[in-house]
Amino acid sequence: MIYLKQLHVDSKQLVVKMPRKSALEKIEYHEKICRIMQKQTFDRIDKMETRIARIEKWIVGGLIGILLAVLSTHLS
Repeated sequence: MIYLKQLHVDSKQLVVKMPRKSALEKIEYHEKICRIMQKQTFDRIDKMETRIARIEKWIVGGLIGILLAVLSTHLS
């Protein structure tokens, strides 16, 4: 048998066996990934809120323009 940096290689079967992670290590890794994904989600939400606010301004401006056009043709 050969041992290389915590890897256990059985020369008969040629199978590489990784050491098992403890439950605490698995949980910590999962939490780390969740924090990263949560940050990315919040960043995307912030960008979407900015884009939505810009689109709302364009829509309101367009509606005001249409209203003014309709009123000006109706009053003339």
